[in-house]
Amino acid sequence: MHYGSGLPGAGLLILFSLVASLILPPLAMAAGEVQTTRQTVELKTRYGTVFDAYVAGPVDAAGGVLLVPGLTGMDGNLAGWVDALGALGYRVIATGLYDGRPVRTLRMAQQVRQDTDPVWMEANVQGGIDRLSGKQQRLAVMVFDQGTELAGKIQGMTPSRVAAWISVAAASPIAAKAPVLRLGHARPTRDAVAAVGDFLGKTLSAR
Repeated sequence: MHYGSGLPGAGLLILFSLVASLILPPLAMAAGEVQTTRQTVELKTRYGTVFDAYVAGPVDAAGGVLLVPGLTGMDGNLAGWVDALGALGYRVIATGLYDGRPVRTLRMAQQVRQDTDPVWMEANVQGGIDRLSGKQQRLAVMVFDQGTELAGKIQGMTPSRVAAWISVAAASPIAAKAPVLRLGHARPTRDAVAAVGDFLGKTLSAR
């Protein structure tokens, strides 16, 4: 099942979304509207390696949201989503994929992603899922643009716990049995956060 958000389709908006995330401040809610509880932490993979992650929201929340970055990594838009979803009462983890390497231009992002072994990106995502494996029995996964490449692997990691997917500025749809919400851009605007909050309220609370 696929939900429309009323936002533009992905297609040609992917490039705009990537560039905007690098050169524009995230257009989140007005300053002070969302209290930041986000922390930057180091998590461990099953291989014993560590990776950076953003975490927010109540540790004992019933629902968890895993954010998988796209090409531009742990940028301002991703941080804004972590803050917004944590404020809605979900336990949120955004996994770094590039092992701490910053990307400041689109060209740098492309090179870093090309140089990163997919095995390590998958290990980091699994590490985020493992951290959400306590109280959060029902999960939503939010993937950004090229992060959708990992969707199939994630479904194999959590075959029964993913209750919803949110696909952001993706070129190709996610093939999943769980409901999918598609957003056309990565910015955590008021309308986008409201659409995601409504979607999560319906899917993570369903039994």
